[in-house]
Amino acid sequence: MNEEMKKNEELILEKIDELKDCIWGLNQDIHESFYDYSSKNGYQYNEEKATVLIQSILKNCDKDKQLFCEVMPVFLELTLKFLFIACNTDDWIYSSFVKLSETVTNGGLGRQSTWDILIGDEEENLKRVFGEVINEKCQYLSKIIASEDLSDFPMYVKEAIKKHLSDNGLNYLCSDSATGEILHALETLQNDLYWNNRFRIESRGHQK
Repeated sequence: MNEEMKKNEELILEKIDELKDCIWGLNQDIHESFYDYSSKNGYQYNEEKATVLIQSILKNCDKDKQLFCEVMPVFLELTLKFLFIACNTDDWIYSSFVKLSETVTNGGLGRQSTWDILIGDEEENLKRVFGEVINEKCQYLSKIIASEDLSDFPMYVKEAIKKHLSDNGLNYLCSDSATGEILHALETLQNDLYWNNRFRIESRGHQK
C-alpha cells in the first residue's frame, strides 16, 4: 500500500468512526439542557439542570477505576462551563465531552496540557460568570493531569456517555425502526460501492 492509499484509508476510517459516534447519539444536542434561554437575557447557565445531567452520566461510570471516578465530576462540570463560556451552541453536544477529555492526556513531565491552555485562555471569563470558586476545581484537575496517567480517560468518558445515552433512549440502537434505517442506508451504500467499483474495473478493461 503506497502513501496515498494509506492517507485515503485513514480518511475513510475516520469517517467510519464518526458514523459510529452518530449511531451512538454522540453528535446530538445535550438532552438535559444546562442553560435557560429568554429573548431578553439570552443564554443563562443553570446549575440545577447541569447537576441533573452530570449525575445522570456519573451513574454510568465504572466505579472500579477509582482515579477516573474521582476526576469525572469535576471534569464534567468544568466541561459544561467551558462549553457555555467559550463555544458556539453547535458544540453543545455529547461528543464534546469526549473531545475535551482527549486534551487532558498530554500533560505530565512538566508539560502544560492542551486542557490547561484552553481553560487558561478563558480563565477571566470563567471567573466572571462562575466566581473565584471555579479556580479550586481548575487547579485540582490541573494537578491530576500533571501527576497521573490519564491516557485511558477519554475511553472512560466515552463509555460512560454511551451508557448514559442508552439508558435514556437517545441513540439509534434503542429503536428497531431507527436501527432499520441505519441498516438500509448501509446496504444502499454497500451496493453503490459494489457497482461503482465494478464499473471502474470494466472501464479499465475497455481502455486496454
